Amino acid sequence: MKTTTFESEEVLVGRVFDGARWETISNYPGINVRNDRITSTKTTATEPQHHHTSKQTTNASKIFVSVINYRDGKRCGVTLKSIFDNAENPASIIVGLVEQNSETDIKCLDHYCHLHGFDITTTRSSGGDETTKQKSNSNKNSSLQQQLAKSQCPYYHNVRQISVFDIAASGPVAARALMRKLLGDEEFCLQIDAHSELTSSWDKIAMDEWHSIGNDFAVLSTLPASFNDKFSYESRKDGIYYGRVPRICTIDYNPASVPYFPFKPEDAIAENLEKPLLSLGWNAGFSFHKCHLEEAVPYDSYLKFAFDVEEFNRLARMWTRGYDVYTPTRNIVYHRYGDHPDGINGKQEWGSRPQSNDLRLASIKRMMVLLSMGVHADRENFDSSRANMGIYGLGKRRTMNQFEKFIGMNVRKSLEQDAPCGMLQYVPYELDKSPGAMDNMYEHADNLDSQPEFPKRSYSQQPLLAGDLKHHLLMEQLGGESSTTLNSNDIENAFFKESLIVTSGLSVVMMCLLWSLGLLIWYFIFISSHPLKRHIVSEVDRALSSYNALGNKDVKIGSKTGENSHKDV
Repeated sequence: MKTTTFESEEVLVGRVFDGARWETISNYPGINVRNDRITSTKTTATEPQHHHTSKQTTNASKIFVSVINYRDGKRCGVTLKSIFDNAENPASIIVGLVEQNSETDIKCLDHYCHLHGFDITTTRSSGGDETTKQKSNSNKNSSLQQQLAKSQCPYYHNVRQISVFDIAASGPVAARALMRKLLGDEEFCLQIDAHSELTSSWDKIAMDEWHSIGNDFAVLSTLPASFNDKFSYESRKDGIYYGRVPRICTIDYNPASVPYFPFKPEDAIAENLEKPLLSLGWNAGFSFHKCHLEEAVPYDSYLKFAFDVEEFNRLARMWTRGYDVYTPTRNIVYHRYGDHPDGINGKQEWGSRPQSNDLRLASIKRMMVLLSMGVHADRENFDSSRANMGIYGLGKRRTMNQFEKFIGMNVRKSLEQDAPCGMLQYVPYELDKSPGAMDNMYEHADNLDSQPEFPKRSYSQQPLLAGDLKHHLLMEQLGGESSTTLNSNDIENAFFKESLIVTSGLSVVMMCLLWSLGLLIWYFIFISSHPLKRHIVSEVDRALSSYNALGNKDVKIGSKTGENSHKDV
């Protein structure tokens, strides 16, 4: 472990190993490190300083943890126990579980509660000589016992679940796409696999690390370390890997010639980082971010039976929409690598189903269209295909050219990667000219794909930046500076305040006019032909006739030409 002396103190120097060489990293204020030379400097960091959140989120903020499980109920139950047991504030944790099981598989929640000593599985009467009434009472008692066990199982009701049969499974991307049906108004999101282990106080650690970056579009992610090495990573005294975190450095092409991040945990290491380090890779097994990323970069449900094209595809979409990935300073999530304990091979099972190969090839083609790989002569139709993706496509904040330069790899020409893995240069985008994270690079679709919906999410949490016109209007209502970035609470309050302002203005007059118009229409439709209305009109006509008759009589008495006078009248 490399050290150096600075102002008579021994300082651990951050560095990154990319598989071939070490590169020294500077995350220390006032220190600039390059090629193992340390000099004092006042140069500011190249990290984003312009769109950090305006107020810190408390540790009581809700965290949504997404877990997908394919026929791995036992390890999934252990993962759920780790999520709640190791959280500093477990009551603020909401788990979204998408489970794909056969009828006989152990269910994730069942095993989780079993680990706590509660049986929530449904037990059926064995039949035999029992009468129908006896069976009914037995099932009723079993149901009551099950409900009691669920109420006693810790944080059982903090788990939202979608269950599908394993025969309907079509790969991890399609499963994760279902997660948006479970996501509510939680502010932070953590994505992990169903066979993971979390470190102690993981929720506080993750939020502290995220806040230290100062970027509302930051994503903490890296290849999770092996659970078997957890002690070596976390023991300050005896851990041989203490201070180290796996880092993603390598991008390669899979057999279908699509870019992906190969599984090489031993090739890339970050060591002694003082703050999260900008990264060129993203991993689906550990990703911590604000949940507005799920709105701007939702999982593409059209990528079916695709396994190793998930991560690079989503990174390109994140990055062009303004999100940046960072390697954390310590391990937050560990992964149980290795074969399924019961010998189940999910990839082999769902990958061998009818039409799976055709759908996988279609998914690969869809990703190549997204990345502009293999552009053919019919450019107009090619751009139209990208426009049809809508929110599943690239964003407008950064270009594909910038992305390729950032990762050091021209994917459109299938060139090999050539980029450092240590100090990466943050790529800014001009806020006064920047569109929103949800604005698409390609527009004017002629056959737009079905766009995602979030039924449990009551409002968008996309932050409004200083360059947005809407931001200035809302800041005027809040009485703040125009350069301030609004977080989700500010936005929610501002929209509510704005609705009150609008309602108290012109819209009130419009509502009154519409109400009056509706009342008239209602009257002519329902009242004009009503019997009561006819009765009232008849009585009025009779009264008028009596009045006229009385008037005529008076005229005849007071006039010598009464009849003529009546006619004149």
